[in-house]
Amino acid sequence: MDQDQLRIWTRALVQLTGWDRIMYGSEFPVALWRDETYRSTQGWIDDAGLAPTAAERAKFFYENAHRHFFQKPRPARMIDPKWSRTDWKTDAPVWLFVKKGMDLPEESHRKILRAFLAQGGDASLGSYRDFVTHLCIDMADKL
Repeated sequence: MDQDQLRIWTRALVQLTGWDRIMYGSEFPVALWRDETYRSTQGWIDDAGLAPTAAERAKFFYENAHRHFFQKPRPARMIDPKWSRTDWKTDAPVWLFVKKGMDLPEESHRKILRAFLAQGGDASLGSYRDFVTHLCIDMADKL
């Protein structure tokens, strides 16, 4: 998004709602496909010039979500039958790294993503693209 528009929009949002009513969402796993890290997706609030205090940042990143989703009883809801289907095509390719594409079967992608997350994700390994690149290099070295 254009940074000037983002700054105007986010400042207006925070001014209207306050830090007690907004929360972070990661676009999981889309951010990985764009070769972004989760840390970089969290940095946009600073890039937009919001400059939250440590307390406001804590509310935005986890306290508001925890309060809303986990600290009060939520009524059970029926899942719409159209989302409960089991006949979805399961062998659709997953497009890794849209800009420089790599199509993989969905099950292969799941295995790679689980390995990435099990080893600490972007907090310890760098970007998802780097992780997959190293897997490919290791595989090629074994050929």
